[in-house]
Amino acid sequence: MVVLIRLFDMKISSFIFALIVLAQIGFVEEDKSEQIRVYTKPGFYTYKSDLNAAFSDVPEVEILKLQKGFQNEAMSAPSKGLNAQTFAEVKKTMVDHIEQECRNKYGLSDELHAFLSENQAIREAFLLSFESRHDDVKNAIKIFTELLNIDKKTLLKYYHLAIAISVVWDQEDAVDSSQKACIWGFENSQFKISYNAIDVWGYYTGKYQKYFLHKIDKLVWPMLTYIVDYDLSEEEQSWAIANYASWKTKIGNLYQEVKYDYQKIETRKPALGLNRPYTIMNIKEYNGICGDQAHFASRIAKTLGIPSMKVSGDGRFGGSHAWAGYLIGKNGKPSIEFTGRYNNDMYYVGHTYNPQKRNLTLDRHLAMMLDGAAKSYGDYIDALVASRLSLQVMKSQPEISKALALFAIDLSPYSKDAWDGVIESIDAKAIDYKESIEIYKEMLKSISEHPDISLDVMMAINRSIPNEEFKTKQKLFDMTAPLYLKMKRPDLMIELRKEQCKQLAAVDGLNTLKLALLTCIQSAEESTLILPLVEICVDVTKELKLESKVKPYFDQIDAAFPKKRGSAPSEAYAEFRKLKAKI
Repeated sequence: MVVLIRLFDMKISSFIFALIVLAQIGFVEEDKSEQIRVYTKPGFYTYKSDLNAAFSDVPEVEILKLQKGFQNEAMSAPSKGLNAQTFAEVKKTMVDHIEQECRNKYGLSDELHAFLSENQAIREAFLLSFESRHDDVKNAIKIFTELLNIDKKTLLKYYHLAIAISVVWDQEDAVDSSQKACIWGFENSQFKISYNAIDVWGYYTGKYQKYFLHKIDKLVWPMLTYIVDYDLSEEEQSWAIANYASWKTKIGNLYQEVKYDYQKIETRKPALGLNRPYTIMNIKEYNGICGDQAHFASRIAKTLGIPSMKVSGDGRFGGSHAWAGYLIGKNGKPSIEFTGRYNNDMYYVGHTYNPQKRNLTLDRHLAMMLDGAAKSYGDYIDALVASRLSLQVMKSQPEISKALALFAIDLSPYSKDAWDGVIESIDAKAIDYKESIEIYKEMLKSISEHPDISLDVMMAINRSIPNEEFKTKQKLFDMTAPLYLKMKRPDLMIELRKEQCKQLAAVDGLNTLKLALLTCIQSAEESTLILPLVEICVDVTKELKLESKVKPYFDQIDAAFPKKRGSAPSEAYAEFRKLKAKI
């Protein structure tokens, strides 16, 4: 097997491939963003298989109790199917089930059991926070118990923080990998994590709170997981507060505080060197490239009580880049914003390291999740529970699974887990395509500000529509396109047109092709991003012998396509010219 690690920077148009040959040469692995990823050094990582499930399934007989709450078919979708009171009873059963297994297998003591019994909100939040295939539950319980023993009164106030620390610091490589994500060119000897879970708890509940943007006790644990992966030393922490305490309301400017290290790009050797510690002070003094800028900004943000993360993704010119995300207050609610996400190169999506699950999360999905948790934490968690139960009974009880999936999106349309459950139900044909289209119409309205998940749902619905119903497929594409135009997401529009060409060119060739070519014209400045769609258009044109009818469209794309990347000729344009020459 070959593990392929791509080291990019937005300042260069080409990329470096670092190939680590583990066994057999010649195999390029599939997308593994959902798989556990552990960084062995900056820029290098290995994959781990998911852990065995920590908990057994909730007894199905308990889930079947949901049938008594089924409402009649006159109820409007997606609410029909479940009674909220019955669901609450089943959720309680799930929490009881998890707690019992924690007592039997993972060291949840009688003392902790008694504390949780007296504090039901904490009990539910803690036990439902575990990711069954990602968390070391025994260690998480140990950490939570240690925090409780330090000061019960403090934990009662900051229990969401305690939960976040427990599910992040339970795996010894989680914070280390979060620290090394998005950066390259350094040695492990330059990194040191001097803090531990107890130190992080002390910092965020102690005297430094006066410097924080957010009140820590007002943030919920899904947000706080992106603050407790804290990897700075006490010296770095003191320096950050001394120099940037007044910046908590202008975090977006931190990224530019680090000047660009052109030496690192030109020679592959950082000005910081390979012997100095990789600290925020040294990054500021010796400069860095985009990953270092993102590290600097996100770590100072965490120091100022702001959940933040490094993000990396590809731009429209093909080069990869790193930027930083951070949680600010917007209209009275926490909301994620980004800095260093340069508009000129249009980095539409990126991935960030999830410190709890130790895998990559799409930054747009993270933003959606944080919006959902901010709007209603209770609904967000209930949607998560319904999604997990839906997945458990997908094969054995498809109707209950469907009802749970629909109940989840009704509770919180901001939950990706909930939409994943709907997709599973569509693929399993528990939700037919006519009903799914009605659900999709509501989706386009309810979470229009988060369009990325709509593409996955639309694709699932399209798979469920019989091929002979091509007009229905066409309507689905037509109802989706306006959202992508409104939200200025040509990347999603390009993906939509690619799928549209593949599915409908054979039955509606010229019209479908024209729509795709118009998208290429409108999005020609996206450069590299449109090349896969251009290639599909060329193939369809040749197959249907439409060269004379569409050549003017290709000329318009040519006229609008960027000819240079900076001062150098554009490699993407050269590739476009090769494709155009085929017709």
